[in-house]
Amino acid sequence: MNIFARLRERIGGVIAAVVGSGCFLIMGAVLAFFISPQQAAEWRRIDALPDLDPAGLAAIAQGKELYLTGVLTGNTPLKQDLVLYQVDVWNITTDSEGDKDGSWSMQERRVPALTLDFQGTIVSLLPNDGAVIGGTTTEYIEEGPGPDSDTYNGRSLPAGSIRTWGFTDGALVTVVGTKQGEAVAPSRFFGGTHEQLVENIRTGARIAFIAGIVMMVISPLILIGSVIGAIFGKGRGGIRLGAG
Repeated sequence: MNIFARLRERIGGVIAAVVGSGCFLIMGAVLAFFISPQQAAEWRRIDALPDLDPAGLAAIAQGKELYLTGVLTGNTPLKQDLVLYQVDVWNITTDSEGDKDGSWSMQERRVPALTLDFQGTIVSLLPNDGAVIGGTTTEYIEEGPGPDSDTYNGRSLPAGSIRTWGFTDGALVTVVGTKQGEAVAPSRFFGGTHEQLVENIRTGARIAFIAGIVMMVISPLILIGSVIGAIFGKGRGGIRLGAG
């Protein structure tokens, strides 16, 4: 290989190493100093919401944020036996080394008007397809056509698989929302109690912070290793200074 072409290849490798390490550092900083604080503020806000009974719900001011833990009741199933649901598609990407990575992308979410049994009082919940769904849910999976596949919850799942998940009537949920007239406008449904919801968000904040710090710490190591590899790594043809 011509020495100048080989030199350009080395320089390109160094530039790629710097860019890759920089992206890793930025992603770590976003996790540690943006996403984690946002989640921490969220769990503190939800943790501070007052414990209400039906009388307290009736008396709370319009537009005030609140939470209710109760049982979904009197609702008609929309898909499978789910009264509110989200549909995701299993996508698989393959990197330059041939490693496959599967991830879910949302295709549809339906949160219609619902009713909740809150301490013996039926509360109306307004429709909001943008509400966040989480916690303990009911899940159904329809396998896709593939041909690529990746592991999800211990099983090999082909690309194009469909996951439909949400809550059935009778599920215990914690609803976060605001008072709107005699009803509640929900912003979040969580399968579980208020305490479990708070801990779930708090754990997510901790994980985001730790992951971000780890990424920031190892990004210089990635840079050094990649630069050394780019400079001193053996090329396919080596650097030829002359015939012989």
